[in-house]
Amino acid sequence: MQDCVILCGGASKRMKTDKALLNFNGHETLIEYQLDKFNKIFKNVYLSAKYKKINYKNFILDTSEIYSPIFALRDILNHFKTQIFIVCVDYIFLDKDIIKRLFYKKDKFDMVVPRDDDFVHYLCGFFNPLILDKIEEMIQNKNYKISNLAKGVKFKSIYFKEKQKFINLNYKSEYEKYKDLI
Repeated sequence: MQDCVILCGGASKRMKTDKALLNFNGHETLIEYQLDKFNKIFKNVYLSAKYKKINYKNFILDTSEIYSPIFALRDILNHFKTQIFIVCVDYIFLDKDIIKRLFYKKDKFDMVVPRDDDFVHYLCGFFNPLILDKIEEMIQNKNYKISNLAKGVKFKSIYFKEKQKFINLNYKSEYEKYKDLI
């Protein structure tokens, strides 16, 4: 499969510590856990953050001082010419089957993401660099919501009934519950 970028530069406000650097499921960091998993699915896996959190060759710097994923998307998409898969570091249960279902729709849309009964998962899916102009326009207008980006591009959300596949780690209690279960 094509390229993947793992977003690991969030502020982790609710976790109160950088969740990307927490040990996870026998790995020194959550980043390394995800690298291990996604390197088995994708040809190339990149990390995106405001600084290099671990020693890893494929790194894309998030150059904005503002903590908003729209800036990371801009910096990431500037590195690619074709659609890429982007996912947050804390989507711990995401698997190849989910990614494949999204992959098969990517050529018809600029942004393809999963949804379940509760949420649309805007930071987990395939993104086309052709949306860069829309991202730049949003940044100029201080409109930083990814859900608004979806309204301005060819967008598709694909329903999944398995909402546990989209559990992410926002709080210390969630981390403690899942850190050794996978």
